[in-house]
Amino acid sequence: MSLKKKPHIKKSYLALGLMSGTSGDGIDVSLVRTDGDSQIEAISFETFPYKDGFKSLLKECTIPSRRKDPNFLHYCERRLTLLHVEAVKNFLESKKIKADKIDVIGFHGHTVSHNSRGKGSSHQIGDGALLAYESGIDVIDDFRSNDIAKGGQGAPLVPIFHLAIAKKVPYPIAFVNIGGVSNITWIDCDGRNFLGFDVGPGNTLIDRWMQKFTGKSFDPYGRYAARGNVEMNLLETFLADRHFRRKPPKSFDILDFNFNKFLKLSIEDGVATLTAITAHAIFMAQNYFPQKAHCWFICGGGRKNKFLFSMLKDLIEKDPKVNMTVSAIEEMGWNGDAIESQAFAYLAIRSIKGLPLTFPSTTGVAVPTKGGVFHSKDLSYSSMDPT
Repeated sequence: MSLKKKPHIKKSYLALGLMSGTSGDGIDVSLVRTDGDSQIEAISFETFPYKDGFKSLLKECTIPSRRKDPNFLHYCERRLTLLHVEAVKNFLESKKIKADKIDVIGFHGHTVSHNSRGKGSSHQIGDGALLAYESGIDVIDDFRSNDIAKGGQGAPLVPIFHLAIAKKVPYPIAFVNIGGVSNITWIDCDGRNFLGFDVGPGNTLIDRWMQKFTGKSFDPYGRYAARGNVEMNLLETFLADRHFRRKPPKSFDILDFNFNKFLKLSIEDGVATLTAITAHAIFMAQNYFPQKAHCWFICGGGRKNKFLFSMLKDLIEKDPKVNMTVSAIEEMGWNGDAIESQAFAYLAIRSIKGLPLTFPSTTGVAVPTKGGVFHSKDLSYSSMDPT
């Protein structure tokens, strides 16, 4: 199928952003009006949770031996894409919006592997052509490949969106997203120069620990961690790991981290220590900032973990030399659950307009680099598997 049809260039676009994060909880759908530059209006947001059976299937996709099976991966990709189609249709129906009113969908897909070492690679499953055909809306996907081909790590992608929404706050500032992996964006005093990188595990170790030992998919509000004690020796050993401490640019896969050395701990002490790892990793990220951030804004599901948020706040705000504050991004008027899906709506418009998505200060690519692949709703679709 051909993907060559060029989208029409406009001053402002109505775009959907779709995000299936590394936590594998569901599909975040955001409706945004933007010019792909400085104008961004968040209109609506909704999450469509995955059922437990599909969550298990997504986790299976991250197992290297299963990823090597093309038939299995194609099956997973098709199911994932059709769930996104369903989410888009349900979202538009609930908002009483017709598909022809949407200019484009920014479709991230779901990351099944990410390797930033050596030549690097990043694999997201998701069929943009199928999504365009079934939804009747043009789609931009594959945001990372061009960056990797040009020597970047393909992540993080959201810093340019953080830069765009950073208005009317005291600079320098930091945005922290606590998803499966935690990443951070630092913006300088002028609100122009920025730095972005992954800092370490976000919710992934906490969630995997809880699933293994309690059957729960996460630690609700950090209640288990609050009953435990942090094992300082294990915390310090983890934070001293050379791969963990390498300088930016850097990005991580959720499977870069494990809790094998923590298995002798109680459930509560284990999750308390893993939560402390997430908090300290974020705190230590400022060692790479050219200047301390005055305001830290926290996004992602991890901000709802009260024990984690409190620990992070205590670590950052205790510095006697710099007055730093830590707040949920809702203090800026943005929905912390929606940021990444909003970002992919924004990135889709930047892709259409030929604007760069990645930068030397975010992925390590040599020059600001464009990205994304366009799929027209008007082209026919053929699949290897018609089922």
